[in-house]
Amino acid sequence: MLLNDCALDAIITLPASCFRPYADAETAILIFHKGEKTKYVWFYELSHDGFTLDDRRTPIPENDIPNIIARWQKREDSPNSFSVSIHEIEKRGQVLSLGEFKKDHLTIRQGDLPAGWKVMRLDSLIEELNARAGSDHRYPVLSVTKHDGFVQSSTYFKKRVFSKDTSDYKVVERGQFAYSTIHLDEGAIGYLDKYVVGIISPMYKVFRLKVSEEVVHPAFLFRVLKSAAFMEKYRTLGKGSIKRRKSVAFEKFAAVPVPIPPEPIQRKVVDHIRAVQDLEARLETARGYLATEIERTLKLVGLA
Repeated sequence: MLLNDCALDAIITLPASCFRPYADAETAILIFHKGEKTKYVWFYELSHDGFTLDDRRTPIPENDIPNIIARWQKREDSPNSFSVSIHEIEKRGQVLSLGEFKKDHLTIRQGDLPAGWKVMRLDSLIEELNARAGSDHRYPVLSVTKHDGFVQSSTYFKKRVFSKDTSDYKVVERGQFAYSTIHLDEGAIGYLDKYVVGIISPMYKVFRLKVSEEVVHPAFLFRVLKSAAFMEKYRTLGKGSIKRRKSVAFEKFAAVPVPIPPEPIQRKVVDHIRAVQDLEARLETARGYLATEIERTLKLVGLA
């Protein structure tokens, strides 16, 4: 009825977390007017609304709303937007989900990239691993968290949250990756660099690079896969009826296209990442020293 009795002009999908902390529902804005039939529908995937997508909703510079306004009059195609004819919509059973058309329309085009950059599907860069721990292993049990990546499970959660029988757990080695199939869109993906080897629950997908670091540096790829833009992509890949339990199969994950810059640019990004990590480590040490000094001072005056 909406398509035949009205002209559906646009569908703008919002970030799933834009209504936090009150709700975490997937939402879209439909713009239409009466008196005509629908010919084309303009889809726009709004990835950033000017605020962080956590419960704090802190203002940030990234904001797609001005871009929507600028492109609205001509309904222009962009890395975030595309138009679909009513014939294509009817052909697919009048489904109005952006994810239904995204694979065919909202893709990274080689011609849009700077010289030397490439667009490569993940499955041309990575391969899935399924090695199991076995009954006689002595590996630590790890988990992949949203904010801290790989952590030792018992230490991080302060209790046992894994099965007694870990023989079917997956082995993950230093330099390999893993993600949670049901929390990928929340950032639960990790790159193992703190441990030599460990095991994780079978619910995780483990993978590694199958190309050399000259093609893509693992630290660079990890930052791309954990970026806010890619977490928005993961939200369209999940299969399931409950928002927070949608599972992302490895085949869907591996089909995602990734922009790969030349090696010197990747190295520069990796150097910046390491510099930031060094600053964070020094800051954490300084915080610990400050807490110790405060505790010592309070003891001197009998307040601790």
